[in-house]
Amino acid sequence: MFTHLESPLLADSDCPDVKLKPPCLPPMMRKYYQVLLTAFAIVSACLFLFYKHEYDRLRHVMEVMETFGVHEELDENKGGQRFMKEVDGLRPANYHFEPTPAWTNIHKNSYVFSAFWDTTISVDGREIGKILAVAVDELSAPQELSCSIWVEGSSKKQEGSFASQMITDKTSPFLTRLDVADTFSVNNMAVYIYTCRVQAQESSPYAVSFYPKEKSYSNPVTIPVYSYRPANQHPDDIINVCLRSDSNPFNNVEQFLEFMVYYKAVQVDKFWVYSNGVSPKIDYLANIARASEVNVSLINVQYQPMLGALNKVVYFLDCIIRTRDTASFTLFTDLHNFVVPKFHNQLPRLFKDLMETAKSPPAFLVLKQLMFCKEFPDAKKIVLLPFKFLKKASYSSRQSVGEVVVVRPRMVWEGATVELVVADNAAAAHRYVPCGNPGEPTYEPAMFKFDKAVSSSLFLRRWKFLMWDRS
Repeated sequence: MFTHLESPLLADSDCPDVKLKPPCLPPMMRKYYQVLLTAFAIVSACLFLFYKHEYDRLRHVMEVMETFGVHEELDENKGGQRFMKEVDGLRPANYHFEPTPAWTNIHKNSYVFSAFWDTTISVDGREIGKILAVAVDELSAPQELSCSIWVEGSSKKQEGSFASQMITDKTSPFLTRLDVADTFSVNNMAVYIYTCRVQAQESSPYAVSFYPKEKSYSNPVTIPVYSYRPANQHPDDIINVCLRSDSNPFNNVEQFLEFMVYYKAVQVDKFWVYSNGVSPKIDYLANIARASEVNVSLINVQYQPMLGALNKVVYFLDCIIRTRDTASFTLFTDLHNFVVPKFHNQLPRLFKDLMETAKSPPAFLVLKQLMFCKEFPDAKKIVLLPFKFLKKASYSSRQSVGEVVVVRPRMVWEGATVELVVADNAAAAHRYVPCGNPGEPTYEPAMFKFDKAVSSSLFLRRWKFLMWDRS
């Protein structure tokens, strides 16, 4: 009455596992499922590789945008702001001529390194202008010169009144205080300040000429004049660093990078780098710094062997005159010194608090120098990567303790001598050098509170992106 139909499913005895639910499929259908699963796995792997490739491309684009910013075509607001900032920088009121100093032979043994425009108010209220030139001349018989200035828009030079003053420990006591030189004469040569006084001009002169009195020079040598004056004549929180190197060309990229990244993180505004030439990589690093809003100028000092110790006097005078109207504090140092506040996060705030607590306005801030020996092991769990020198967290108490002096350039130039010794618990100067026999280390982690500011530096990120392999 009922017809028996055989099920396409296998009998339990033919299955490898009788407990499977639902009953297992025949071998042919199992092969079909395996083929489908294999095809699905292959398609999934292909899709994964495709989307992984697209993700990497997008990630690289985002890295570029994070490092260099959004192009103005992609971000109209930021593009407009950047354009207006560039336009503001080109306005006559904001643009300033920054000539590069160079040794210029005036006559016989008279040489001028750099020249600056300066204005003062006389007792009767008149504005008097003068050129200040850093020069070297014979110690026993300095040249008797004449001078004239060149002003924009005029084809004729304007005659001035020439005078000179020899730099000695008496005329410039701050040079002795700062251990700039232990002598002020070498090979019968001395450093001088040449002045060329003229009536105040509606616009600043762009060049000056010095020439012997006894000769008439129709085409005298012209020396470019640095005449920048900030809108704020007495900046309260502007810090400049004058970085000096030895007589060798400047080529220590890693230390230079660490130096600028750190000091930019603690709000230094301008770097003046005095060196006897730089390597191409240093020049490239300086260009990246400028593109990353780090204000740096390279000055080739053209080291003169016949001047010996006077070279340093020349560089220091140039630094003081160059920064006296543009900075409230100037640090003249080499690559190894780092001024590190213990509680403040910025140097301007530290210096402002020190000024407010001083009994009388100091011209010198004296900081204790701590020797962070390279022989000591690196600190653990730090973010100051990829730095090599700032990883030390211990200094040597055995090494002789020196000092680092920050000057107020305008006050120092005018002869102020008041000093303020900064307490050890407020700030210190960390010096990272080999010590030879360092002794027992003393732990000092003040530097590492800046690791976040350093690691997020736009300048550092751009340098890593352009120069180092991305992990």
